[in-house]
Amino acid sequence: MEISIGVKSDPIEYRYSYEWLFSVLAREGIHDLQLGSIFEIPVLDNGFFLDLREKAESKGIRIRSVFTAHREVHGWFSGNFFLEKAARRIYERLIEAGSLLGADYVGTSAGSVLRDQMHRKDQVMEKYFSHMKELMALAHTSGLKGLSIEVMSCMAEPPTLPGEIRLSWTNSRAIMRPVRTPRYRPTLRRHFTRLRGPEGRRGSFQ
Repeated sequence: MEISIGVKSDPIEYRYSYEWLFSVLAREGIHDLQLGSIFEIPVLDNGFFLDLREKAESKGIRIRSVFTAHREVHGWFSGNFFLEKAARRIYERLIEAGSLLGADYVGTSAGSVLRDQMHRKDQVMEKYFSHMKELMALAHTSGLKGLSIEVMSCMAEPPTLPGEIRLSWTNSRAIMRPVRTPRYRPTLRRHFTRLRGPEGRRGSFQ
């Protein structure tokens, strides 16, 4: 078995340039990088990611994955329609960025349940997995190998408990079965209206 050592770029955020980081990694013989997210990712033009990939590859560095450095997708668990919609948009852009960078994987922490609404934890987790099933399809059509989730140590940031981790695994196996992939468009309406309520009716999430 061959194990490669890589680095996540979080520590240089707004402190050093990516060119500096690539030079340091090349000097130390490290060729794999996980790109930690920056706040501008959702609004950056595609050219930024293509340019960053070119600079990395010129130093022999491969950006293997993209992972959030903050809680950008907290909206899943907020109980707020608009924040949930924003989380969906951000995750879709992370997938697009990963594809442009030539990454294999994109991931995040799932988010954080509001401490005064812990009783809604199971409900918002179910909603999270509904989104992930569609995002896995988007990741596949974008050329990624998969999406990853960070296991946390805080009860408010699932998956934490053994049962929650098993639930994540069960859902990911179900997600990876062949599914009919929707036609993805810049608008989010199509994504949201594909969700179905308990009676199977079509409708936006509540």
